[in-house]
Amino acid sequence: MLSLTPFVCFKTLVKKRKIKADYADEKVTINIDLDLAAQLRYQYYMKPVSDEHIKKLEDTISEKVKNDIEYSIKRAQNEFGCDIFGFDKYFRAKQPEIYEKINWEDAFAKADINVNVKTKIINKSLTDPNAKKEY
Repeated sequence: MLSLTPFVCFKTLVKKRKIKADYADEKVTINIDLDLAAQLRYQYYMKPVSDEHIKKLEDTISEKVKNDIEYSIKRAQNEFGCDIFGFDKYFRAKQPEIYEKINWEDAFAKADINVNVKTKIINKSLTDPNAKKEY
């Protein structure tokens, strides 16, 4: 669950995941695209929410998830020195000849990793029957 403010809390689910690994100029590039569905789990005050506010919430969730993923990957690259995510299988499937010639741990540590996250709030009414009415 992801709490954005003290007033709302969302549960995020991965709807679609696409991971693509490429090799150019002797460098590995990994592109991660995630489409998330966010469900309202808690709303402290029951009040109408504009489309603009929903868009801001979607952007905030996307940015938070992206930052968390990037942080985890950087730690794996710099602190742990290993591919705990299994990106090697995507690279090996696309570039088997190159995979056999390189040291994957070294290539992963130096890889450029791009993360794109899109979030869609799937229950736009944003009303929780247990929420307090704001007066």
